[in-house]
Amino acid sequence: MADKPKPAAEIRLGRIRAVIWENHSDSSGTWYSVSVSRLYKEGERWQDSTSFRRDDLPIVAKVVDMAYTWIWDQDVPVHPDSPVPARSANKAEANSANGKASRRIES
Repeated sequence: MADKPKPAAEIRLGRIRAVIWENHSDSSGTWYSVSVSRLYKEGERWQDSTSFRRDDLPIVAKVVDMAYTWIWDQDVPVHPDSPVPARSANKAEANSANGKASRRIES
């Protein structure tokens, strides 16, 4: 039996989590995908759901933002299917070309 793949990272705030998966292909290189879920307990077992309550949504937004920042910090070119252009060596220059403010969050 093959080893179960491990996520590249997991971000959790309370019961909301984002699992970041690293993907590879010869033609596209490396890219990341994110799965977001809400943990809940059913009896004695923990389960997860991809449905969120109204009060979960601000936390979902924060976890997704943190996942985006983690992926951005990996310094991997943007996947070719992505609508966002790849970053240049000068991040501020690339962001200004996109009309976006440059911002970096330090952990």
